[in-house]
Amino acid sequence: MHELLYLKDEQIKAFIEKIFIAYRESFSDSKATLNKHSLGLAHHKVIHLLSIYDGITISSLLKKLRITKQSLNRVLNDLIKNEYIFFEKGKKDTRLKHIYL
Repeated sequence: MHELLYLKDEQIKAFIEKIFIAYRESFSDSKATLNKHSLGLAHHKVIHLLSIYDGITISSLLKKLRITKQSLNRVLNDLIKNEYIFFEKGKKDTRLKHIYL
């Protein structure tokens, strides 16, 4: 990790390109499945985060995604309609909604 501090521009560009290729290749497998279920990249990101953070709140999800509440609501409504996710009120604070796959 120490050697990363001294990367030259060419090395940084090559590293960024490798990250891009890895992302493109890993997403291309799921893209066909998403298309089959009429889901997009935004849905994929939400489902991925919900698989990691089971029971995450809407506000925490908004912070992680860095999107507007309006954008998130559109995605959540699609996922609810297709019964991929559901909400539960918080046990300690009923004002909070927790999201589950």
